[in-house]
Amino acid sequence: STVFDHDFYSTGKMTRPGNYVAHLFFFDEFPGKQVFSLLQGNHEEGVCSFLPKDWTPVQDNPELRELMLGSPQMLPAKDEVFAQFNPQVSKEAVDLFFSYKEALTKGQALMVAADASDEVSIYAGLMFLLPEQFAKAATAELNYQIQAYSKNTAITFVNQYYPHPIYENICHYVDFIKGKRAETELEKMWRPFLEEALASGDMELVAKLTEWIYSPEAMEYVTSPVALNSALFDY
Repeated sequence: STVFDHDFYSTGKMTRPGNYVAHLFFFDEFPGKQVFSLLQGNHEEGVCSFLPKDWTPVQDNPELRELMLGSPQMLPAKDEVFAQFNPQVSKEAVDLFFSYKEALTKGQALMVAADASDEVSIYAGLMFLLPEQFAKAATAELNYQIQAYSKNTAITFVNQYYPHPIYENICHYVDFIKGKRAETELEKMWRPFLEEALASGDMELVAKLTEWIYSPEAMEYVTSPVALNSALFDY
């Protein structure tokens, strides 16, 4: 779908370009993490491949006409997506990977405060890290502005303009704006291994580690020595 900001017609300037074009995707089933890798590798405003290159709001603009008519476009093949994907994941995405695990363990909603310009990349990085079965349930609402967390999604992102107080007793709260989050024993144990795998670009090891970190066995032995945990993981 395509929409224009009202201010464009009164000022001639795109004051809120994020409102200009919106895409709607339909899938027969959960699309898989490769879709989110597109966002992770190419999400910045003005650079994102989902935005038209020509923003001119005239009828003979072929890009906008195609968007308005809803002409479907095929997603790239999985191999093409990963060939273009930069495996670097932000520190905040790794933070959220462990915080989301903690929220699931506690049975709490996850509420995240982050700069509006960072929310997409943090969420896309989280989706890249999450095991497939958990990624399917990790729905999110970005730039949320209603009081309390969204009851329709697993993760609620609020930005620096969020006007309401946050009641931390009713949710698991992470604040990337003020640098406020708790580190768990599970994170202390496994984060160094995960960061090393990410730095080396070993995506196969990253996938194995993330599956293990979200497994019941990892939680069961989290207070055991590192050597025992490593042996169990290797086994």
